[in-house]
Amino acid sequence: MNNIDDGTGKKESRIKLIRADSLGKFKWDYKQVGIGSSTGNFGSNDWTDSQLMMMLNPIDVVQAGWKATGKDYTIDNEGYVIDENGYKIYKNVGSYYNREKGYVPNKVSTTENFLETEVDFSTKGLTIESKNLIDKAKYYLGGTTNLNYNISTVKEHYNIERNKSEYKDNEISRTNEWTGYIGLMYPSDYGFATNKINCLTKYLYDYSTYTECYINNWLLDSDEIQWTISPYWSHRNVIINIYQNGGINNYGSDGYAIIHPVLYLKPDVKITSGNGTKENSFKLSL
Repeated sequence: MNNIDDGTGKKESRIKLIRADSLGKFKWDYKQVGIGSSTGNFGSNDWTDSQLMMMLNPIDVVQAGWKATGKDYTIDNEGYVIDENGYKIYKNVGSYYNREKGYVPNKVSTTENFLETEVDFSTKGLTIESKNLIDKAKYYLGGTTNLNYNISTVKEHYNIERNKSEYKDNEISRTNEWTGYIGLMYPSDYGFATNKINCLTKYLYDYSTYTECYINNWLLDSDEIQWTISPYWSHRNVIINIYQNGGINNYGSDGYAIIHPVLYLKPDVKITSGNGTKENSFKLSL
């Protein structure tokens, strides 16, 4: 990918990797009304304080994101994330990044603390060798306010994701960018992953009718709904998702979908061996 910002304004060409095997099915966020950025009982589509983001990224990245968006959250000595009103909204930030046991995104309300359900990333999390090869990057959080047949080609989604105008309504605002190590794919990543050039002019929302597009797309999972990082701005808790039938649509953040973590390699990482096949995968090093 060209012109990838590392969060400081420095832009370079970098390799973007999407994990081939899913980590499993998780909620994107399930904070209820009055908790963090949630204004309803079905979570929030603000990636900067989503429970899923906290599960994937280390503490320093998570806290930097809060600071950049004006969220006065803290982490206590038991590992709980405490929001501005003193509610416990998550626990053990960065379990995937740190390759350890943690907790899945789960329900929390003003009458009950975060519901702890353990998840173990001690075999699926990032290794020390992997972390040495990656660096922070800016992820764009622009979202569409309308998914329909005539405004959702791959290139249009790419521009929507990078929309510089901040979303606002009468009660909330959403930032349009975030810097961190681990994100999720964009809808446009899915669109660009097909190997048919003419699919770039098709509508992602209606990809399910374009058989040649989705059956030739290596990011499609025909068995499970997949999360993206992109919000559906017509609702405060809805995310754009990739559906099993090949099309994209919206899905509430409190629902379950699979995740494929996304990251960027450092610019000077090189392929030192392998040919990229399953039997002889690429080996990377600095």
